[in-house]
Amino acid sequence: LVVDGAHIRVFSNGTLAILSTQRSDAGLYTCTAKNLAGRASHDMRLHVQVPPLISPTQTELSVIQGFQALLPCAAQGSPEPR
Repeated sequence: LVVDGAHIRVFSNGTLAILSTQRSDAGLYTCTAKNLAGRASHDMRLHVQVPPLISPTQTELSVIQGFQALLPCAAQGSPEPR
């Protein structure tokens, strides 16, 4: 993958810059160099951590005394929040 645009830039020294990382940028990246004498490559895995996000649900709940009350709290993120 060689991309040069608003989101990803490749500098003349070969450095790949991801200007505003997104979850979808996570993955394996390979740096390769070659000349008349041969070739070299190096793999790097990018992990993008995402802060926890709690999905909004209802803000009020009424329950009859003696009945069970379930208050949902569903969170997403990377690594997965507990």
